[in-house]
Amino acid sequence: VLSSLLDAGFDVTHLVINRAHMQSRKKREDAVVKIAHMNGINIIDTWDEQHIIDLAKESDVGVLASFGRIISKEVIDAFAHGIVNIHPSLLPEFRGSTPIESAILGNVEKTGVSIMALARQMDAGKVYAQDEYVMRGDETKQELYELLSEKGARLLVDVLPAVLNGDNSGQEQ
Repeated sequence: VLSSLLDAGFDVTHLVINRAHMQSRKKREDAVVKIAHMNGINIIDTWDEQHIIDLAKESDVGVLASFGRIISKEVIDAFAHGIVNIHPSLLPEFRGSTPIESAILGNVEKTGVSIMALARQMDAGKVYAQDEYVMRGDETKQELYELLSEKGARLLVDVLPAVLNGDNSGQEQ
């Protein structure tokens, strides 16, 4: 996601990481931290809500991907355009923390990724866009995670300009 935003020319100033959530994602943490360092992006790895709010006041939008933490309304509202979240399901289906596992275990015909506005309630914000994926039936969790992450990154880059200029205000779930 970070590479896609940078490649598309978005000005990313800060990367907030949740080290506790990333323990099982060590490889990805190293990659995202390396990308941030290579691009002069400030890394924040300690959750200090007031510091995040202060930084948000200088930013147009926040982007959330695989963060694993409930974000307060005060933090969401501090960004001029809120926080845009990438969720690996076709919301409102499979809200919550295990959408990929739920799609696999539910033997669904299709799943996908949603770009949504972060709301105080878990995965309940307006949906800006979705991209479907037709399941083969033999996907692994890691394979589906990577595929939906790539789809989500592309969709985010496509949708974000319209969110920022007000042309896409999202649809209620």
